Amino acid sequence: MACSCCGEIDKKLFFEKQSYVITSLVVGAVTLLLSIFWESISANAHWLTYINPAWIPIVMCGIPLFYSAFYHLFKGKIKSALLITVAMIACVVLEILCWAGVVGGDGHSHNNLLAAGEIAFLMMIGEFIENVTVGKTRKGIEKLYSLAPDVAQIDLGGGTFVEFPVSFVKVGDIVRVLPHQKVPVDGIIEVGSTAVNQSAITGESLPIDKNVGDMVYAGTFNEHSAIDIRVTKPNDQTVVSKMIELVKHAEENKAPIARIADKWASRIVPMAISLSVLVFLLSKLVFIDATWLDSLVRGVTILVVFCPCSLALATPTAISAGIG
Repeated sequence: MACSCCGEIDKKLFFEKQSYVITSLVVGAVTLLLSIFWESISANAHWLTYINPAWIPIVMCGIPLFYSAFYHLFKGKIKSALLITVAMIACVVLEILCWAGVVGGDGHSHNNLLAAGEIAFLMMIGEFIENVTVGKTRKGIEKLYSLAPDVAQIDLGGGTFVEFPVSFVKVGDIVRVLPHQKVPVDGIIEVGSTAVNQSAITGESLPIDKNVGDMVYAGTFNEHSAIDIRVTKPNDQTVVSKMIELVKHAEENKAPIARIADKWASRIVPMAISLSVLVFLLSKLVFIDATWLDSLVRGVTILVVFCPCSLALATPTAISAGIG
């Protein structure tokens, strides 16, 4: 029922991505903790300012954000990753300006890099959570695939049953299911009676008695006696196949709430950038004593606070968990 080669490729890509995310989280957590105390550590060694450990989470956790932001931007789409990227870049630029003394800095670290690293790290945590929920969904699909067996005993005439792949079964064929075997197809019992455990399909906890004329489904379990089934549906139209298609469709297509989240994210980005610029200008014009550094910090703070982490992460994570 499944294309094993495609499944292996998808699984490989997922775990490669997951390993990168986990590595970024571990390294990012350690370096961010070290960066918290870096200002005091570098106080007596000026050159240490330029090798702040916060650069590591900025690079490792920020690369996927940069790629996502500018990939969609070049396609004419504004995503929440763009605002997060702009906020990170603003923090880094502000730190460099402080080092250079351009905006009133003293040449030392002002922990702006720490803020940029924290933003990237939080987004990577969200990526990890989303990957876990998507992984559970994919495991659920794999379990659905494993419900129905790959082979079936088909009647060739005269009571001779030969084992063939399920893909060879056609509507109207007679298929024999022995005791303690899974039913490979959807069909109606022609010969025999038994009890069938169909909890995997219907959720019923107890086996159901089945007699001639009753319907049985692919993926259910024959508890007792051998039965002969007349196939009523092709392999790609069974209940299990339809369940798999529904789950795949739900995973691949965005729900209305997800589209609303994207819509609002595209509005928040220009709104946040505009407000940040406005705060910077007002700070410099209204507060006479405010230095360029103070005004820039206020403007960048707006960008950082506006980062729509919950909007960007909560919706897809909740949907993935629900599908799983």
